[in-house]
Amino acid sequence: MIKPLFLFQITMIILMSGFKCNLAAASNRPNILWLSCEDISPTIACYGDPHAITPHLDRLASEGVLYTHAFTTAGVCAPCRSGIITGMYQS
Repeated sequence: MIKPLFLFQITMIILMSGFKCNLAAASNRPNILWLSCEDISPTIACYGDPHAITPHLDRLASEGVLYTHAFTTAGVCAPCRSGIITGMYQS
């Protein structure tokens, strides 16, 4: 009769060998960082505000994508945020 501990060990070895292959495949994907700030308007230096001192955000904007023409389907923050997260229209 096969002991339960032996079955557990064999199962874990099989699972872990497959897990290692998945990690190698996942490392080829791009790193995406989505920053979303509420109620700041365009008061960031990368949007042209002369009084804002935001060097780290400016560097991120210069190295990545900076949205300059955006609109919303809702007039308040929570429905807009849920639309961005889910990709669906607010109802």
